[in-house]
Amino acid sequence: MEDIILKAQAITKSFISGNERLDVLKNIDLEVKSGEWLCIVGPSGSGKSTLLHILGGLDNADSGSVTLNHSNFSSIKADEVSQIRNRDIGFVFQFHHLLPEFNVLENVAMPLLINGTNRDESFKRADNILKEIGFSERGKARPSELSGGEKQRVALARALVINPLIILADEPTGNLDAANTDILLNILQKLNQEKKTTILTVTHNPNVVEFASRKLILKNGKLLSVEG
Repeated sequence: MEDIILKAQAITKSFISGNERLDVLKNIDLEVKSGEWLCIVGPSGSGKSTLLHILGGLDNADSGSVTLNHSNFSSIKADEVSQIRNRDIGFVFQFHHLLPEFNVLENVAMPLLINGTNRDESFKRADNILKEIGFSERGKARPSELSGGEKQRVALARALVINPLIILADEPTGNLDAANTDILLNILQKLNQEKKTTILTVTHNPNVVEFASRKLILKNGKLLSVEG
């Protein structure tokens, strides 16, 4: 039996806009298997990012539960969820969120430093990850000196440096041109195939969907299977 490392049960989420209630997520169940690349697609405004944030412990559902590697977010304290998130989940967003005052190597090492890893080990691991994605030569560069595609590669390295159980990527190619999209997707594919890194992406980009091993569509608040 394949290991399930992330499980969501009966997730609901609503927002109030004026006098209207918008039901974005309706009783969603989801299981993510270790080593798979799952892609959730859907148009803008369908709730993809909301779902990803709930799965990653960045937001709370109105009801339902999320369990990551046997830890149920609903039954533990907020600071414990934060510790799990910082230790086990690598986030990649549409916007890179790099710290402009630090260079590439420092940005990549930051999650380890925050988690209490000593400085030498943090920078060694950061440099190794940058080498893996072919970007170690830019370790001393500041974010302002990088292109959009380069910044997103650094953001991916930062997500990988903690050796996460799962990468959660929210429209990771949303601000990239075709060439940089291909570079990023090929790096993710290599990680998934060679290192068995578990990846969950949400996107409306069909190029991302082609790389995934399993696809779901979020439509009218429900998750539906996509064949092929």
